[in-house]
Amino acid sequence: MTTTLSCYLLALALFLLSACEPQPDNVQPVDTDADILAVQQTIDDWLNKGIASQDTSRISSYLTPTFGSMEPDWFDREPFLVWILGFEEDFGGPFTIEYTLYDWHTTIHGDVAWTSLKNDGVLTVEGKAPRHMRWTETGVLVKQSDGRWLIDRYHSTYLGDKEPEGAF
Repeated sequence: MTTTLSCYLLALALFLLSACEPQPDNVQPVDTDADILAVQQTIDDWLNKGIASQDTSRISSYLTPTFGSMEPDWFDREPFLVWILGFEEDFGGPFTIEYTLYDWHTTIHGDVAWTSLKNDGVLTVEGKAPRHMRWTETGVLVKQSDGRWLIDRYHSTYLGDKEPEGAF
């Protein structure tokens, strides 16, 4: 009787194992630390090296050809670059801007990443006092065949000028 029970248990185990579907070979690791850091670095570089420098070639190097952004209106790739070039006039003169990014939440599945973050910026227009601003932002990035992550969609919600230090 023990042999029969053992055979049934073995048959059940083989049946259950055969019901498991093998994973396809093309499934990539999810949420690797290196990819998460690369996604976050892409956003940081895009803002602090690209947008801060007003260099449209550099800005473009972080974007997919299908890039779109809600800032607060919808911009496709080329209109977005034109909008960025209008900052100096919008701000009232030559300026510098520096972004501090924190409170990241990044999820990766295959070659698509979703990230959200908070952004505190300091805008200094030549001859004027620095202006402290803040945003909450989300992005969708796509991993390229060369391993780089590029921004495909981006949404930035301006939360207004930041209160004096320590007030919030």
